[in-house]
Amino acid sequence: MKKLILLVYGAISYLIGMTGLFFLISLLQGWVSTAMSIPDVSFSLRAALINISLLLLFSIQHSYMAHHSYKDRFNLSPAAERATYVLFSGVLMILLFLYWQPLPHYLWQLPPGSTVAILLLTLGWIGWLIVFASTFMVSHADLFGLRQSWLQWKQKPYTPLPFKINIFYALCRHPIMAGFLLAFWATPDMTSSRILFAAGMTIYILIGIHLEEKGLQTELGEPYIDYCQRTPKLIPQIFHRHKNAENNSRRQ
Repeated sequence: MKKLILLVYGAISYLIGMTGLFFLISLLQGWVSTAMSIPDVSFSLRAALINISLLLLFSIQHSYMAHHSYKDRFNLSPAAERATYVLFSGVLMILLFLYWQPLPHYLWQLPPGSTVAILLLTLGWIGWLIVFASTFMVSHADLFGLRQSWLQWKQKPYTPLPFKINIFYALCRHPIMAGFLLAFWATPDMTSSRILFAAGMTIYILIGIHLEEKGLQTELGEPYIDYCQRTPKLIPQIFHRHKNAENNSRRQ
């Protein structure tokens, strides 16, 4: 019965996590909610504080539940631990969708159908594509807790995935985060509400990457340290090579 409960719990957590991501995309793209796509007429301190609180809540949950102190304190099985992380993440993204508040003014607003507007929309969708594609290049099932739930159902011990470098991960160390940043910032209509979200999430992502890499360097040792030295953090390797080629041609 316990195995069945954990299997169902993992599946439900995954569905809620995916629903949260869909709601976040909806919020940013203005499909249903207009809090980020249409500015308010006047500034509200209450609205700004609600938005900041939602960002802090999301950041604290992501940081704490990924930290070893949380894992040591609650000592959950791998199936329950990852599923719970995905569940809470999904719930918080749904809360962002439901309670994010509009703020006044645009930072920029491009004419619909203009070349630059279409380019930014395309870049935004490329960002989301990078996010989802990158999860499958590692293990979508492991990242979202499905593999852990399935292994416990089959009564097999959980084993962490081996460190490997493929496709996007050969271009930069954090393609998922690079995709998120592209999706957050690439928009033809940048309201002050959206820029608060994009700036807050960018700060969190940069801090999170720094802390994650410290842990990975300790856990994986020399192979990951060498990977960090050879591979850029967020800007794909192809751009670094292009820049280096330009610098070399100027020297000549």
